[in-house]
Amino acid sequence: MAERLVRVGRVSSVNHSAGMVKVTYPDLDDSTTDDFPVFSMGDEYKMPGIGQEVLVLHLSNGQSAGIVFEAQDLEGNIVTEEVFADSRLTMVNVWATYCNPCLNEMPELGELAGEYATEEFQIIGIISDVQEGAELENTVYAATLVEQTGAAYPHLLLNESLFNAMLSGVSAVPTTFFVDENGEVLDTVVGAMDKDSWKEKIDGLLKE
Repeated sequence: MAERLVRVGRVSSVNHSAGMVKVTYPDLDDSTTDDFPVFSMGDEYKMPGIGQEVLVLHLSNGQSAGIVFEAQDLEGNIVTEEVFADSRLTMVNVWATYCNPCLNEMPELGELAGEYATEEFQIIGIISDVQEGAELENTVYAATLVEQTGAAYPHLLLNESLFNAMLSGVSAVPTTFFVDENGEVLDTVVGAMDKDSWKEKIDGLLKE
């Protein structure tokens, strides 16, 4: 199982006292992991339930760690790692309200979001400079930018969960990740691109 850094599996057993779980991988003939620790990166530590889908991070030493993350979008909806299972390919676009290249490409990202069936492709934005629980004026400003640019797809507010799960290595915006339905990062792009370039990238990954 070590060939993939991240896998999606379902919790098969929970040891609450030790903070450990076992996970079964349906795509590997229902093989089951040994016990490993869970890291819950939301606002409160919590153990997953039996049958819950989780992302499992395989470490370089051969061990594993489960990742359960939770965030809010601009409309107050809760979004977890299970969102990746909704589409064959998810484009995660990390942007900031002060970033002109980010804002300049968002109208065309909004167009792309509407040109594919959801089961094939979806876009999720992460607003890197507006945190969950921020002052209302900051959230409203971000929502106004989303409306003005026509980027009509979910935009997540930054919290510790998102930072640790996806943004800890991000040093510039925009940064874009392409993630498959199993939660595996297929490609990363730093910087903005035009619609045709993005479409070529998307169609190429969908064909793989």
